[in-house]
Amino acid sequence: MFTVFKNGQGTSNGEMIDNCRIMLEINFNGVNWIKKFQKHDMYYTSLIIKTYHSQKAVQNGKKDLGFKTVGGQHGKGYWCENGAMMLQKHQIIISQDDEDPS
Repeated sequence: MFTVFKNGQGTSNGEMIDNCRIMLEINFNGVNWIKKFQKHDMYYTSLIIKTYHSQKAVQNGKKDLGFKTVGGQHGKGYWCENGAMMLQKHQIIISQDDEDPS
């Protein structure tokens, strides 16, 4: 993933590329994925988007890695539809420039 998005590589003017953020649903097995991902040499804490996981977390001002979905009006379907709309409006841009897809 780091090489696909060229994250951490230098540009011609000496700046480091920092164009990668991950929005991860944490409901099922996200914690295990994060633990493995954090072992990578190029991992840094702001790479994975943080959100409030509960009303208590909002009150305490504590955000955790990833996001949790619940049933009802703002459940998984809502976030999938919202994400699809943002992709259509080019508010989220997915790009891949990797010659070696392995």
